[in-house]
Amino acid sequence: MVNMFLIMEQFLTGLLQLDQGKETLEKSFQAAVNALMIDYPQLFFVDVRHMSLSIMKKQYPGFGPIFYVSISNSTGEKFYLEGIKNREEAENARRVVENVRQNIISRVKSTDTIYEKVKTIHDYLVDNITYDQTSSGELKHTLYAALIYNRAVCEGYAKSFKYIADGLRNTYNNSCRRRYFRWKK
Repeated sequence: MVNMFLIMEQFLTGLLQLDQGKETLEKSFQAAVNALMIDYPQLFFVDVRHMSLSIMKKQYPGFGPIFYVSISNSTGEKFYLEGIKNREEAENARRVVENVRQNIISRVKSTDTIYEKVKTIHDYLVDNITYDQTSSGELKHTLYAALIYNRAVCEGYAKSFKYIADGLRNTYNNSCRRRYFRWKK
């Protein structure tokens, strides 16, 4: 049986010993966090702005360098979005957002074409969300702000659309495609 932990440890140690190894790992970490938040907008309650990779190198006689890698929050606080203080509040917010999604999905008929299904989501978002030009902070970038407070910037609209469309796709067994936007390709 392959020990994945040992393989990962060897890979990270080898990478970190390279001249640009630390920078490469940090960039890869940030790219992974960005991809996670784009692919899973339902993680809206996680604030990744202060999330960072901590890399510490220690030298022990006879062992060579040993690297300690961890994920930390530079502010020392939990990773929750503003206004959400703990796991219970995050779960409650997630349930409220899911109820809104199910409400929108219930408006779609199983006989609708893909265009009609997408248009139903579009029309709901356009009719119910206003563009937020006044709020500060990270909240206005989330589907939570869009679906609960009915105010968001473009990112909140886009994340809401993806979240609802993914739920619709799961409801109607692949009658909608997985990727709706190709912004990053």
